[in-house]
Amino acid sequence: MRAEESKPEAEGSVQKSLGSGQGRTAMEQNPTSHPDLGELDAYRTAEADAATVEHVAGCAECRATLEEIEELVALVRRSAGK
Repeated sequence: MRAEESKPEAEGSVQKSLGSGQGRTAMEQNPTSHPDLGELDAYRTAEADAATVEHVAGCAECRATLEEIEELVALVRRSAGK
């Protein structure tokens, strides 16, 4: 793996794979699917695209996943002393 491939993104952000969508998110490519973890993290940090925001607003499963992510983030922060 080359160094530039392993470079982390900004803190609090989950790196997304661009895949064959040429920069489009999974929600933009297939709006009937659930957002991936990168898109949910973007939603959590107020950086999500409109398709993800719309999906999460109407999807109890994704909102529950977001709650689990928030609980995990809080646990990690507490264990790190932040």
